[in-house]
Amino acid sequence: MITQPLNLAAIQKNCTEVFDVSDFPRLEFSKKDVVRAGSSLKGRILWTSENEAEILRVFQIANSWRASHAFPMHRMRAELHGRMSALKIRGLTAARLKQMTSIRGKLIRISSNLRQLQDLGGCRAVVPTIAEAKVLAAEIGEKYPHYLKREDAYMDSPRPSGYRSHHLVFAFTPRNIHETEYEGRLIEIQIRSRLQHSWATAVEAVGLYRGENLKAGYGSKDWLRLFELMSFEFALSEGCEFAQDGSNERVAEIIDLNNSLNAAQTLDTLSHAVLGLDRIERDRNHKPKYCLITYDHQNRKVGVKYLDGPSNIGSALERGNANSDDENRYSAVVVELDKIENLKSAYPNYFGDVQLFKSALSDVVSGKPPREYSLPPIERVPPPPKEIPDDSWLRYPNRRNRRWDE
Repeated sequence: MITQPLNLAAIQKNCTEVFDVSDFPRLEFSKKDVVRAGSSLKGRILWTSENEAEILRVFQIANSWRASHAFPMHRMRAELHGRMSALKIRGLTAARLKQMTSIRGKLIRISSNLRQLQDLGGCRAVVPTIAEAKVLAAEIGEKYPHYLKREDAYMDSPRPSGYRSHHLVFAFTPRNIHETEYEGRLIEIQIRSRLQHSWATAVEAVGLYRGENLKAGYGSKDWLRLFELMSFEFALSEGCEFAQDGSNERVAEIIDLNNSLNAAQTLDTLSHAVLGLDRIERDRNHKPKYCLITYDHQNRKVGVKYLDGPSNIGSALERGNANSDDENRYSAVVVELDKIENLKSAYPNYFGDVQLFKSALSDVVSGKPPREYSLPPIERVPPPPKEIPDDSWLRYPNRRNRRWDE
């Protein structure tokens, strides 16, 4: 993990300035140690008093390797932001290191070792339209000051799940001798339209609610199918040729799935639940691990309550689901708090993103095409008229209207 503070304000201030490398973590082990640690993370880890020291060392090595991607990642984010500014493309950028649980899951699924993972550090740009996303992707692919190792144009050729974005994996190229130890670190840049980003956020939200890894293709077949079909509708609205056929059949199936899953209402209550967490004050020294989210579907109200530990989950769920004789009126779910906080850090506009997807789903169900997202023009407020200070009291100290009495 990162053990040293990152001077992010200085990093983002000017992408051309010289970075203070000393602010960032370095790899404290050999690269052979990293490969061996990754092999251990692939297997099942059972903590015992005999192997505790060994396991702690495995995670220490893995965390050090991950943290050593922080400098290249934040440099690339600053450069990405600079490219957007030069192209006059509005939008947001974000950067984060991959979570250890995600690292372990990926190592289990693929044959690569820990050193070969391409997304330990990731940057993301979300821009209003697909046209701007393609312009930015082309600019980054051609003129970025790092070595392009891989490029996947998922915007025009989506994954089977319906995921759409443009991915570019770069090997970090140092600018000076002080940065050479970071040379070759792999950083993945994702470029998305706002509509595509809302799709990805909704997948994460529903997966969180259901306790399923929908993002990786595991969980409810009906929800996965709904997201796959909605991805094609988004692509159709963005003018992608591959989505031109079969629109009528897709819409009919989307309507059926929406009705059977109560999808639009679920998304609405999910987004309000996450928004509600921001409105609950808690003691700085009190760190609850879970939260109970209760939905009143009739009155469209969401309740959020913190739980201190797993022992309270059973009784909390019973109370949450027993508020009415109408078994369909209320529903309750318990979510680990760190999952919501991680989700919000990955998706800063979580509430707006899920609401955007829900609105697009409602449009499709009602027979309207989903609308490509656009940002309103920035309103520039004229500066107030310059005030000329009244200094007559200073220039004429004997006048009767002096500001104070001596």
